[in-house]
Amino acid sequence: MKKLPKEIYILGGFAVLLCLIIVVISFSGGGDAQSNNSADAQQQVTNAVEVTTEPTAADVEAIALPDKSEFAQILGFEPAQVDRLTDLYVLRYVFTTDTGVEYYYQQHLAANGQRLILKIDKMSEDEYNASLPAESVAQHVEIDGRDAVFADRWLYKVPEGEDPGEGVLAMEKEGTAVISVGGIYKEASQLQTLDWYENGCRYELYCDFMNVTIEEMTEFAEYYFENAQ
Repeated sequence: MKKLPKEIYILGGFAVLLCLIIVVISFSGGGDAQSNNSADAQQQVTNAVEVTTEPTAADVEAIALPDKSEFAQILGFEPAQVDRLTDLYVLRYVFTTDTGVEYYYQQHLAANGQRLILKIDKMSEDEYNASLPAESVAQHVEIDGRDAVFADRWLYKVPEGEDPGEGVLAMEKEGTAVISVGGIYKEASQLQTLDWYENGCRYELYCDFMNVTIEEMTEFAEYYFENAQ
């Protein structure tokens, strides 16, 4: 058999080496592209999170304020009213009770939308003091010269005739829970209240399923003091 020239072997070796180099570069490039694609996707998620912001205004219209002269028959005076508590919650419903009036403020139109309620109830100062949350959970704050009391507790709604359970009763006794009897289902949520006393009435800002802070609740009260007429 005739031997191939040495040059052919050398060229063949170079060709094999070149193929190996091309394969390595191809895989490296693919890894970089895959890494870049992953980085791009991560950045898109980050950007999506960054542009998600809390709402700055309610997406429903406030109703007209009712004639407050009818409330004077219950309270003994015409209460100051406001059609919103900041731009986040606007007035949607007003109800009278045996002892006062309740203003319901909402951010969304949905029937189960979060509600912030302003309750004004006629009562003596002794009755007001007895109605306040336990000192273990009460946080005192001065708002526009008024001594207000904030509390963050659990609210347990229990159908009439149903036992709330020993644990819930124990929490109620220590002041960390409030039991509300009525409705169809058992339900638990966090409840925040802010109470103050004036005009022979307890004023209470009340909300559940909202988890508002004492600072946010104070802001709602300040808005009421500054804008109610």
